Amino acid sequence: MKYITPFILIWILFGFKSTHAEEECFIFINGEKEGQEFAIVQLIRPVLSSHIQSIKSVPPEGITSKQLESECHFELSLVYGADSLKVSLDSKRTKTPISGYAASKRTFPDNIRETFLTILSPHFSDSSKKRICLENADLQLRFCPQVTKALLVHRYNPDQEFASSSKQAVTVLAEELQNLIQAKRGMDFIAMVGSLRQDQLRQQGPSLLEQYEANLVLVFSIEGEIQPSKSSMWKALATINLSLNAFKEKDGKLIQLSSLDIKPERIPARTYEKTKSYREKHYGRAARKLVKKWSEKEIKQYLEELR
Repeated sequence: MKYITPFILIWILFGFKSTHAEEECFIFINGEKEGQEFAIVQLIRPVLSSHIQSIKSVPPEGITSKQLESECHFELSLVYGADSLKVSLDSKRTKTPISGYAASKRTFPDNIRETFLTILSPHFSDSSKKRICLENADLQLRFCPQVTKALLVHRYNPDQEFASSSKQAVTVLAEELQNLIQAKRGMDFIAMVGSLRQDQLRQQGPSLLEQYEANLVLVFSIEGEIQPSKSSMWKALATINLSLNAFKEKDGKLIQLSSLDIKPERIPARTYEKTKSYREKHYGRAARKLVKKWSEKEIKQYLEELR
């Protein structure tokens, strides 16, 4: 018996621990709107069962007060406001004690998903969190790595003569920047919004981000000049300068994140004229040379830092 007793003791201890770990819990929901309970259960039960602890159904006849006091359960409480939902989740006798609160301004059922997953996020394993983020990418949950969704905007140059002569250069640079953004892993190109003045960018930026469901505004601005040359071979030199500025929205305003100035490029011209078509042509040539000469590595590194 002296050999059997320790074996039995070990079996009891480890057997009890294993049984407790597999214990199924009830889930109770308070404050839901009429007709929502079934949908809410279908949303949260698989998450709890797969990542926290198995859930069992409450029998049709209900449970006794003795069961409520002795068995594990989760309690989800919902409070609806005029334009938001506040949710709290508490647990009793579960293997992972949980108590949390979150709010959402989304519509049903996304508000349930957002608040519920936010509350549970500290209790997810790394593998669970990765899976949850993948399955709920549309919510852009705070605890998930965010995909940068970028808008590209050209900032209108206040110099009217240059602005009216640089459309070709703007098109060339916009296309190349768009290609670089699209090729960047972890960054989605959403749209090229167009040309905005500085004041328009400041006023319309936050609403554009909301409209396009983006979270980054990448603004490029260019300056240029065409100067007569003293060289016997060339009559003029055309120069283009490019600057990049990144912004995000905070409290309804655009906040600048960073900036990058690209090394300017200059091209020679055999003639010198003061016509708009002449300026348009040579600013376009300078922009194409800039694209060929700029360091893609430098720009890619800049985009990487914005993620």
